[in-house]
Amino acid sequence: MYDLGTEPGQTNNLAGDPTHSSQQTLLDKELVAQMDAKGTMPSVWSPTYVAGTSRGGPPSSPSQTSYSVYNLPDLSRTTSDALVYAGIRTSSRLLESVMDDEDANSIADMIGVGRGELDDLVALARLMTLPGVGPGEARLLMAAGIDGIRALAKCDASDLVARLADAVARARSDGRKICYGATPGEAVVVGWIAAARRASDE
Repeated sequence: MYDLGTEPGQTNNLAGDPTHSSQQTLLDKELVAQMDAKGTMPSVWSPTYVAGTSRGGPPSSPSQTSYSVYNLPDLSRTTSDALVYAGIRTSSRLLESVMDDEDANSIADMIGVGRGELDDLVALARLMTLPGVGPGEARLLMAAGIDGIRALAKCDASDLVARLADAVARARSDGRKICYGATPGEAVVVGWIAAARRASDE
């Protein structure tokens, strides 16, 4: 974002400068609206999409993938729009924004949700920092009663495979689809649990 009136050479990027935040917010909303209207909203915001941008910033580790808030499972469009308006465009930015209770309460108020709903959303975003766990896998884990990394770390792999299959069957009987592709097998689930245990120890 540049001020062409004072700097036609465009060498000083003003994105992220607090004195220009209102203009940045307008541009952010217009960009999201345009991508959404044209069907070009990326499902994953990798570091190459967000590095150096105004409020996205790169994920907290180079190997971690950050997802657009529009791809967080079961999040209403209204809440996604409110997050973007608040400058939270990715799952990693959401995690960076709720470092303590005061931050979390402030963001919950800002986006118009209860604190419990925000806590669930943060737990979901944390699950998606694990290798191999994207929005679809996180949705499936939540449907199986796994509400965060600590809960996943405590799981037995064969029991969790059965719980995942049961969650898929329940959803199917209700006419819902929560799993796109095959239900994860034990080898995949063992990897998720191991990653959750490592993350819990950090």
